[in-house]
Amino acid sequence: MTRLCPLLFTALACLALFPLRVDAAQPDYPALWPAGDVTFTIPFNPGSETDQLFSLIKEAFIGKTGKEMTARYVPGKAGTHAWARMVDDAPDGSVLTAIVLPDAHLRTIQHDSGVDFDAIAICHVIASMPATLWTRVPETIASVDEITNAAANGNFTIAGSGSYSVSQLSARALDRQLGIRTLYIPYTGTVTAAGAMLDKQAELFWGYSVRVTLSKPGRTSFRPLAIAAATRLPALPDTPTFKELGLVVEEGVYIGIAVPADTPEITREEISEYFTVLAGDPVFQAKLVALGFVPQNIGLRDMPAFFTEMKSAVDGKAQDFSLHEQ
Repeated sequence: MTRLCPLLFTALACLALFPLRVDAAQPDYPALWPAGDVTFTIPFNPGSETDQLFSLIKEAFIGKTGKEMTARYVPGKAGTHAWARMVDDAPDGSVLTAIVLPDAHLRTIQHDSGVDFDAIAICHVIASMPATLWTRVPETIASVDEITNAAANGNFTIAGSGSYSVSQLSARALDRQLGIRTLYIPYTGTVTAAGAMLDKQAELFWGYSVRVTLSKPGRTSFRPLAIAAATRLPALPDTPTFKELGLVVEEGVYIGIAVPADTPEITREEISEYFTVLAGDPVFQAKLVALGFVPQNIGLRDMPAFFTEMKSAVDGKAQDFSLHEQ
């Protein structure tokens, strides 16, 4: 017992010193996410597909964490303004931004877009949407077959969400399949593109598989002509794919959750872990499918491989379709 006392005294003295060092380091260690209320940046106008996805995320977030999630709308150039300004967000996980891929990546090759992927970190990809070609009701174009004849007269316009986007890729892909050349007009998002079609500034518009809600009541008169997906969607069971019509047009977007790149790695991991659980929830998945989304669950560790594959595919299309030409 006498021999153990000096050792015990030494151990107690060490324990008395070490906590001082641990406490000094603790303020730099990120709190478990979320540490407080969260702002969610939506890069489009209210009523967009991304806005509808936010509503589902917010509902689950409040129920799960007991904290608030507030939307911040930053429309402009179909998402470009929001993605370019992410460098100004706090790098602590308190601000999330919905990022649309490959659109956000395509903007990096657009002159003076201001989007810098070195300043963006994608934590998770939670859903995808196939591109969908919409007509207005009553229809001026009732089927895809009618587009060729209508475009033969010239000045046939199709609206879409932004330049250097999946909407533009879809328009160019359909042109090539039909052997025509339409005039693609970029808007700030699908809400404004849909509004342009209803105001007869365009004959059709490229949107996505969910119903777009316009700010003006009673003006949601749309009908989907075809979906650029491999199979039909449960939310639009009567709408054929372009493949069923004998056309090779298969385009779509992924929606991810992004933060500034200087956000600590552990915070990004915690955000990804949260969305991994949410994306795997059958109830949440069912709600996504009902709106026309395709559930995805791509976490932080799988992001490099996913992004590399996506980038390789879309870069080839961008060059092939000459997106700098309207």
